[in-house]
Formats: sequence, structure tokens, C-alpha cells
Amino acid sequence: MASLAFDPDIARSLFESLDQIHLVYIHPNGVGVHGRDFGERVEEALADAEKANANGFNIYWTVNRVATGLNKKPAKYDIRAARFVHVDIDPPKSGGAFDRAEITAALQEIVCPPSFIIDSGGGLQAFWRLEAPCANLASIEAINLQVRDWFEADACQNIDRLMRVPGSVNYPDKRKVARGRTPRLAGWAMADDGISYPPEDLAASFPPARTPEPGTARASPTLPADVALLTPDELALSVLDPLRLAIEAPPGQDRSGDGLAVARLMANAGYADAQIVGVLLNPANAVSGHFLDQRDPRRAAARAIQLVRQDSPPEGVTLHAPIMSYADFAMFVANEKAKVRHVMVPATLRDEHGHDHHHQHDHGHGLDHEQPMPMIGIPGWQRDLGDGALAQFVAHTCASAPSPQPWLTLGAGLAMFGAAAGRRYAGPTNLRTNLYAIGIADSGGGKDHPLRASTRLMIAAGLANHVGSSKIASGAGLLTAITRNPSIYFPLDEVGFLISSAADRKRAPKHLTEIIDNLTEFYSLADSTFLGIAYANDKEKPREVIEQPCLCLFGVTTPGVFWGSLSSDNVIDGSLARMLIFESENHYPDPQHDLISNEPPADLVALMEAVAKGADGSTPFPLGNAASAIPKPWTVPYSTPQAEARARAMREEQIDMLRRHQGTHLTGIIARLAENAAKVALIKAITDNPGSPQITAADLDWGMGIASRSVQTLMQAVKERVADNEYEALVKRVHKVIADAGSAGIDGKELSRKSQFLDRRKRADVVAHLEEAGMIRGQVFPQPAGERGRPRTIYFDIA
Repeated sequence: MASLAFDPDIARSLFESLDQIHLVYIHPNGVGVHGRDFGERVEEALADAEKANANGFNIYWTVNRVATGLNKKPAKYDIRAARFVHVDIDPPKSGGAFDRAEITAALQEIVCPPSFIIDSGGGLQAFWRLEAPCANLASIEAINLQVRDWFEADACQNIDRLMRVPGSVNYPDKRKVARGRTPRLAGWAMADDGISYPPEDLAASFPPARTPEPGTARASPTLPADVALLTPDELALSVLDPLRLAIEAPPGQDRSGDGLAVARLMANAGYADAQIVGVLLNPANAVSGHFLDQRDPRRAAARAIQLVRQDSPPEGVTLHAPIMSYADFAMFVANEKAKVRHVMVPATLRDEHGHDHHHQHDHGHGLDHEQPMPMIGIPGWQRDLGDGALAQFVAHTCASAPSPQPWLTLGAGLAMFGAAAGRRYAGPTNLRTNLYAIGIADSGGGKDHPLRASTRLMIAAGLANHVGSSKIASGAGLLTAITRNPSIYFPLDEVGFLISSAADRKRAPKHLTEIIDNLTEFYSLADSTFLGIAYANDKEKPREVIEQPCLCLFGVTTPGVFWGSLSSDNVIDGSLARMLIFESENHYPDPQHDLISNEPPADLVALMEAVAKGADGSTPFPLGNAASAIPKPWTVPYSTPQAEARARAMREEQIDMLRRHQGTHLTGIIARLAENAAKVALIKAITDNPGSPQITAADLDWGMGIASRSVQTLMQAVKERVADNEYEALVKRVHKVIADAGSAGIDGKELSRKSQFLDRRKRADVVAHLEEAGMIRGQVFPQPAGERGRPRTIYFDIA
């Protein structure tokens, strides 16, 4: 293979386009830095650059115009006019894939595409030529900041920036060589098309920079003299917690960046500055290497905290999604019960408000007035759903179903639209649209129809690549699917067997438990980065890196399989709390015979396409939609201050519920109530108006109702079914038999018949236990006078 060498033909087009050629030569081993102004002498500059490059120097050009005759590396005071806005996009520090072709194609699709792009041999350098040289250097540097923040690029916004000359050999320094970098020839990723822009157009085409104005930076934190060194175990972090992974197994390619990542994660989680320093300076933590190598490790750690606190919560504040008070929830349940009672009354007898509704005579005029048709048979949640894309999906799917299941269809719709909106939208608190929904109905009850309908709509809208398989075979398979498309919807059939198989972690196969572990981890990483396993042969098997993964699923199962899989383990570990449960309101609905077509209507397809496109004016994927590309989701705002206050109240309600159930299994279920409610509200707002969504107080109320119903379903199941040992399980089974008998109670003989899973002695022991615990009451009724036989015992549930 021929050795790399400077190619003047590649460099010439750049030099010929510049009104001043100023080059800087820097040796990767630090043996010298030289600068020279060539004016417009193209051939002289090419010859000199070729010679220096052959001697091992890296060749750079000065982006902006310098003082005439400047023969050194320029400083800011040497810059006379700005010629370009620029950005330096390097491969992700997380170690993810860097697809130059996809990123280049994405850059050409933005509102103001670059004038040209240079492939530096390491990353991509994009340039926007100004219509005329600009002497207002601060304004151009400010635009550079906007572009840098938008593309999550390196801090190269300075006006005296040097960039790689295309056609020159990029020699890596010792640090990069140690990471496996080899010399590469820089070239053109996109040739110069001659386009130029007024600075004001560029400033308007990119969002404002996140970087605070000078003077607003947070003061360096004041730390105690003796900082306690901390490990992930001492922080009580779970094995799959992303913070633990960042502390114990940082990528290692940019140790400074690894430290900043840990500092930011801890700041967002509400840790104190002293705790952050205790982690960063602990030699037992892999992330400490960068700081301990500094001359003053404490100062380096304090500087990291100072940087992240500029755009993170203040010390002691947690960055989480804010959430109906418990009284509001009780009112919601009462309303839902009233609606159920109302549905059970024939339409000819009762109106929407529960009043008698026979034909009434207007005695004053002697005329019969036909009353308006009440909305009998439509659940309250569906009446409040509105007429957006989600409502249209529920209506169409139910109208085309032989056995309509609207409640299960809602679960499928939320997960499906959540995937379509994934990485494109974010809530006001950076919450995302990923959610897991489980539909529960008996066999033959119509639970499969929502699965097929959701898949059919995704395909019709051109989103087939966003649909995963109907079964997940292993954790590795799940990871492969979401790496290929980081916003994906899994319509899972018979998901209960997966949950049941993985419930017993001691006996379940590893590939099944890995699925549950991955689902748990991905749920919490929708606004962050998934860092896969780092292998020793990372060149052949690189680490999977997924930025802001959005994994949504809707799985269906039967009640026996799903509820039978419940255990104290999957309640305590929080895996159940991440799921929204949609158990059928009617396992065997009346059959429909006059069905509409299964094919989704054009209007609904268009709405799905609009959701997948993103908000009007947004550019969710400035660097492409690859797994390792950082998306820029549109932030959906609250519609009013009242809506924002409602969101905060929801969180307070959740805390109140947690306090009342402290010390029980139920806290693991309640803990995600606020988050799930906010996600449901976010998805509803997006499907109501994909182009310009806003979250209203009504959306939040509706979302809280959906999430609360799921929580109540799970809480009731835990009370009735989850046990820590076999005896407790038997007690709960017998208690449920008695409770299901209702206020009439159950006869002792009937109880024996329905609890044949127990022998007589164990049954008597369990019944005695329930009576002693005050959960049931047994009342003896003697035989009527003149009749023979033993007295009857009736058992009543009083728990």
C-alpha cells in the first residue's frame, strides 16, 4: 500500500477560493509551530505546505482574515475580519459510530446548508461563507456558538480558529495513536458550491446558544476540607443505573469528557457538590483517572462542577419531570365508577347525567319532544380524548374490529404514536414519548386486532422500519433492533409468557432476563445515552452507542398468564411500574358484524406522517438519524401557567401516595405514576396538533386518569396475588374467593368447593388466619326450625 502524501490538487480549490491564505504548521509531537501569510499566492502556498506535511507537520488554514504579513500562529487580536461561520464535528466521545456520509447528507438538508465541508481525517468541518467580510467579530463568534451548541460539537467557536487543509495528511499525536488512530488524508466531504449568507440569516436559522453570557457563570463551588470518597455502592445505585456505568466503565477516549458526564448526571440527579467531588476523586472509581492526574485534583473537580452547574439544576435540586392530588384522584375514580354505572343502564331509561329519560310530554303544548341521543356505551376516557390522531386511531380500529376493545386499542395507540414521535419531541422537562403498554384480555376477546391495526398504520405511513418484530428472542436481539432504528415500536404477541419466564430470575434463561434488564434500562435513557458493552476486540466488535433511544412496546396477553407472573421481585425492582396496564373493560364484547375496512383512512395516515415529521420549523436530526447521532427534539411547552401548575401538583400527589404506602410493595408501583401520566399527556398533545403541540391542563388531567387507572389495577393485583412465600399466596387466594362473593358472602361448602387446591386441614388453618387478622368474618346460621342438619357458616369479606 502506497504511503500517504500531500495532494496539491485537493488543496488547490480551497486556496483559490480565499482572498488571503494564512497557513499554520503544527507537529504532533510538539516540536514546533510555524505560521505564514501567503496572501493570494496559491502555488507558493501549495509547495510550502507539501514540504511541511512531508516533514511530519499537520497543515492548517486560518479561517478568518489576519493582519497582513503575520508569520505566526494568530491570536484573537490578530484577526481583522471574519470570512466564515464554522463548526468542527468530531466522532462522538461515547465511542459510537460516525457515519460521515449520513452526516454530510443531513447537513445539506438544513435550512442554511454549509458552503462546503472538509473531512479532516478525524471529523467533519463545515463552513458557511459570509456574503462579505465582517468586522464585528463578536457577532460571528456568537453565531459559531449557536452552531456549536446545535450540533453538540467541540468548543471550536473562537474567531482565531485553525482548520485542517484538505489534501494534507492528518498525523495523530501520541494520545490518539494510543487510541488506535492512524494517519489519514484529509479531503472534501462536500465541495464548495459558492453559496454565501448574510450573518443575520445564519443567526436566525439556528437556535440560541445554551452557553451563558460572560459574567453569568456560577462561582466555583465551596467544598469542605475533608471530602468523603464515594463509590456507586455507597450511593445505592442499581447495577443498571447509567450513573454507575459512567463511574465504573467510562468510554475512556476522552477522560475529561467522561468526568464532565459523571458530574452532569450527578448534578441532574440532585447530588451535592461535595458528593460529586467524592466520586470524581475516589481512586476506586475508573472515572477518577483524569482528575487524579492533574496537578490539583480538587481544583479540577471543582472546575468540572462549575461547568455543569451553568446549565444544570442548582445544588440540592433534582431535574425530573414534575405530576392530580390524592383527593383529585379519588374524584376521578368516583367519576369513572359513575360512568360505568351509567353505561349499564339502557339508553331509553337514563340520559348522560344519570336522569330518567323516557319520552316526556310537554303539557303546555301537548307535543312530544324527542330527546337528544345520550353518549351511552362510550367510556369517559374516550369522550375526553378529543378528535386528534390518537382518537381517530381508536375510533377506526374499534369500527373495524369483530370484537372491539377500545381500552386496549388506546394502549396500542399510545405506544405506536410514542415511537413515531420518538427523538422528535420532548416535554417541558425533557421527558420523552417512550412507554411500555400491556393489553390484557381473555383468549378470543379481540386483543390481537389493535396489534395488527397499529402495525398496519405504521407501514401505511412509510414507517415500516420503525416497527420491530412481534417477538423478542433475546437481549442481544433487542439491542440490535434499536441500534438499527433508535425510535422503534414493538407490537408483541403473548408478552405475558416473556414476563412470566423472566420473573424467576434464578431459573430463567439468561437471554430472557437480559430482555427485561434491557427494557428497564432503555426506559430511563430516552433523554440520555445508552453505552453498550465494551469488548476487548473493539475494532471487530465496536461498542453500541445509542443517543436518546425511544423504545415503545404494546404487548398483549391473557389475565391468567400475566397476573400469574406477578412476584414481589418484579414489583420491588420497578419493572412493573414502567408498564401501563390496559386490562379489558369487557373480555368478551358483543360482536360487530357491519365492519369498516381494515385499511387506515388517508386522513389518519397523513396525521401519522405529520407526527413522524416533527413540529413545524424543527430539525430533529441535524446530523442524521443514526443511533449515535444526537437528535434535537422540539420542546412541547405548557399551554398556560395553569397547565404548568397542574403538572407540579401531579408530582406532589405522587409523593403523598408514596408516603401513605411507605414500607409496602406498592411504592414500587406508585413511583412512576407522575412520569407515565406526563408521557401520556405529551403524546396526546402531539397527536392533537403535530405541527405546533402544547400541553394543556386537560391533557394532564386525562393523562393522570389513564396512568392512575393502571396504578390502581396493579395495586389491586399486588394486594390479591403477590406473596413472599407459599403460605401467604394461599391466604391471598382464599381471601380472593371470599371477596369475590361480594356482600352476600360465601357458604362454607361453596368455599370448600372453590378452594380445592387446599386440603381440609390447611383450609381450616387459612380461614382461621384470615379471621384472626380481621380480614373476614364468619357468621353461623342455624338451620330453620324443624329442619335437620348442621348450622351453616357464611364468610364475609371485611378487609
